[in-house]
Amino acid sequence: MGNLLSGNVRFVEGWPALLIKKTLVIADVHLGIEKELWKEGILVSGLSRMAIERFRELLELTKPKKIIVNGDLRHNIPVFTAKEARAVKDFVELGETYGRVLVVKGNHDGDIEKIIDNVVGSIHREGKFYITHGHVRLDHRPAIIGHVHPAFPIDLHFKKELTKVWLLNENLIVLPAFSPFITGNDVTNPENWLGPVARRENHFDVLTLDGFYLGSVEK
Repeated sequence: MGNLLSGNVRFVEGWPALLIKKTLVIADVHLGIEKELWKEGILVSGLSRMAIERFRELLELTKPKKIIVNGDLRHNIPVFTAKEARAVKDFVELGETYGRVLVVKGNHDGDIEKIIDNVVGSIHREGKFYITHGHVRLDHRPAIIGHVHPAFPIDLHFKKELTKVWLLNENLIVLPAFSPFITGNDVTNPENWLGPVARRENHFDVLTLDGFYLGSVEK
């Protein structure tokens, strides 16, 4: 577990984000998710703006020189609204007040090049890591992915409640979803290890956002 979290690589305590030296890496922002919620009868507004404000807090805390969004910066597929496009631009422009912003394409990022010029394709190399969203095949390791939205059930005696977690092993780090409105998928069920990258793995250690070890999950 410690092999990948060594030297200049660390989780940002309490946040679904990691730092590689001064490069901030997040995934699964899902700007524009409120449109899907509206279709399901959940009438909410301002979710994308709230996600951008959380991003502002993270930037102020970490003061990165580069930001990598590892897939699913936007949410709605196949088309996006003008409001969603504006939120994507605002997010990127906010990041650029600190440093260079790169967006690795995720499965929700179709046509995102029509909104921003920061897209680097589906795989990006940063130091020793291959960074890819996780929805396409990747044979190289070590890697950092998103896509899974990992969460773990915590026993609160009267009920179990899912909480965002990190998954990692000697080859792979799985980022929790950055979106504050997505808790995630219960990774005690291997069927929720979404995408071809995660599904190649047989074992993960599980850590909370505060760095507490919760055990391991296996196929």
